[in-house]
Amino acid sequence: MQEGDRVQFRWLQSTTPSPTPWRFTDQRTRYRKHNSASESSLIQTEMARKLGLEERTNNIKLKSIHGTESDISTTTTSFTIASSDHSVAYTIKNALTIPDNLSTLPLEEIDTSLVTILLGYDILDVHLTLEVRRPSKSAPGPTAIRTSLGWTVVSRFQLNQPTFQENAASSHCTLTRLHEDPLTALVENFSSTESFGTTPDVRKLVSPDDHAALASYARTIRLLDTGRYEIGLPWRIPRQTLPDNSHQILKNFFALERRLLQQPELAKRYSKAINEYAELGYARQVSSDELKIEDLGSRWYVPHHAVTHPHKPNKLRVVFNLSAKHRGISLNAVLLKLPDFYPNLVGVLLRFRSKKIAVSADIAKMFLQVRLREEDQPYLSYWWRPPGDVRPPQTFQMIVQTFSGVSSPSSCLYAVRKTLEDNPEFEDLRSKILRHMFVDNYLDSFDSEDTAIQDCLRLKELLSRGGFQLNQWTSSSRRVLAAIPPEERDKPELDLDLDELPVERMLGNWYDSQTDAFTFKFKPQPEVRSMRQLLSAVASVFDPIGFITPVVLVGKLLFQ
Repeated sequence: MQEGDRVQFRWLQSTTPSPTPWRFTDQRTRYRKHNSASESSLIQTEMARKLGLEERTNNIKLKSIHGTESDISTTTTSFTIASSDHSVAYTIKNALTIPDNLSTLPLEEIDTSLVTILLGYDILDVHLTLEVRRPSKSAPGPTAIRTSLGWTVVSRFQLNQPTFQENAASSHCTLTRLHEDPLTALVENFSSTESFGTTPDVRKLVSPDDHAALASYARTIRLLDTGRYEIGLPWRIPRQTLPDNSHQILKNFFALERRLLQQPELAKRYSKAINEYAELGYARQVSSDELKIEDLGSRWYVPHHAVTHPHKPNKLRVVFNLSAKHRGISLNAVLLKLPDFYPNLVGVLLRFRSKKIAVSADIAKMFLQVRLREEDQPYLSYWWRPPGDVRPPQTFQMIVQTFSGVSSPSSCLYAVRKTLEDNPEFEDLRSKILRHMFVDNYLDSFDSEDTAIQDCLRLKELLSRGGFQLNQWTSSSRRVLAAIPPEERDKPELDLDLDELPVERMLGNWYDSQTDAFTFKFKPQPEVRSMRQLLSAVASVFDPIGFITPVVLVGKLLFQ
């Protein structure tokens, strides 16, 4: 930085809760600074300790533009920051703690002690501009910018103004994470799983992005003549011109093609899976005439690859990577994501076995049942040609939602709820949609077989009016299963008079329909010689309700 350069800061008053062992009992109003050039958020060590935040030690590498490097040890912490009116809140994870040494810098005379937290671009939402108020040209002054946390003031200063000391100089430096212990990530993931059913079910605040996404869904959704819903992509900003990434994704396709040519059996399965998209009307080929007349930047290509499930090795799924970046931009990055519509996982499992008769089903290919608006379809384009074909790769575009879209789950669940709204004669089934459906899984229980049969058949009819089909039915009652057509059951070949009812995987748990009991399947570790292996073995048992806590408690105690 040299004389004449400009620097820019934004200041905002906000509130940070101060925790006690049980709940937040007081709040501290502090000033924080937005710094869109910072890759990590910062908080002063003194403030972190005043708030009683837990600090964890990390190693980082400090590198200056002069080429000198040094490894230093620092601490990180996590906390929640909210606007002063509590209308919005953000969870800041792994913020770097820093000592209060700002007073030694040659800054203008302001009360810098009130600035105790710096929010970097790792918390992207707090930097998004919602409204701008600029000064008039005749009377220059600061610019006011409204963010999700409130109003900020942007002011520009020249370093050669009298308010700064002469010959002031500073050096740029960058902070990069030297390494993050994988064991720490395992512990954090294990702790989040262990908290299922024990943390309060607090309703999340609705952010401006959530309001914008809901408004987009309400504005663009409509029921087609085909009996399915159409909904537009919820753009973070009005649909913009994206850079042309066709050549980059074409290179990715050639790399995929080379792998498929080396594995003929995989190539055969992959070709069948991706060709089905066009055959079933989920995608279509784009003609050369269409490509010639469209505007540059009005089409976005996404790479695709094969994914198999460890419990279903014979089933192959084609996944489109909407997070793939080109020039720093991905499609997922410019789309809005709503908070989960899902009910609490533990609550769904408990209600599933709260009554005598257990019933479960899945919505068949839920993400492929909701159509995209025609103007949004070009942004889900992909390259394809059969492996070994000498003709140039062709452009296809998806017509329906894709599994990997950041907005796809909320879009599809919005369509499911819209189906209920458009059919008020099924209002008594509202709780089935809101409290017993987790994404595309339906889990319920009933006091009698007659009630189970009646409600399940009516729920099937309701969802069919929105183009959704419930299949893979499972129940602890043979009579209930007999009321479902065989092709819609999870085991169509099952003889209800002679065969035992199957054991099926439900929301990560195994349920035995014959004995009406949850069971557990896991592969024992051959040996455990480190803390990482011990944690991996203990965390591999997914038990959100805590059925086998006495069994895994030994491993947890050893880990402590």
